[in-house]
Amino acid sequence: MGISQVRKDTGLVPMFTASLDYFRVTIPRTSPVTSELRDWAIRMAPGQHFSQAQIAALGLAHGGYDTDIALLRRLGLGSSEARRQLGQLRDLGLLRPRRTRDDGSYRLAPGLPGIDADPEPPPSAGNGLADRILQKLSVVVSASREELQAATGASRSSVTNALDGLIGSGMVAATAPPPSPNRRYRRAS
Repeated sequence: MGISQVRKDTGLVPMFTASLDYFRVTIPRTSPVTSELRDWAIRMAPGQHFSQAQIAALGLAHGGYDTDIALLRRLGLGSSEARRQLGQLRDLGLLRPRRTRDDGSYRLAPGLPGIDADPEPPPSAGNGLADRILQKLSVVVSASREELQAATGASRSSVTNALDGLIGSGMVAATAPPPSPNRRYRRAS
């Protein structure tokens, strides 16, 4: 049975685990991607559109597997797209790096409510990137994008996109036009 046949039958690919003592191939019987998992992901990040690969990554992480770029590549994504999609899940607070040094391998973030928990969205606990940015801006007069990146651990593009959304909603104001190197952000009054 080949990888493409397993993908066709289950919607997933075999999981490979290796150490000095063994090599293990796990062929899933069924996909961990369920309607409950999809609903849970939507509750955790309202308004976010998840790709099939991101849902599969969340399903595997929920099942206790590490997810990484190689896994998403086996699902048909290119390296940069796989890295971007895993980065989005990390920035949303749904995945966390497996090791303290981010090596591209992720697990489900701790402290998230279970899939079968109350269907109401959780109170803003700072899991979302926009919430983390707002939290940082509530304790400082203003911050640069670089400072917000450092405070949230998110990528440049994710912070920029979140800031654009917060500016558009009127929750954050910029102190200078976009091309200015002196551009800073503050909570809108």
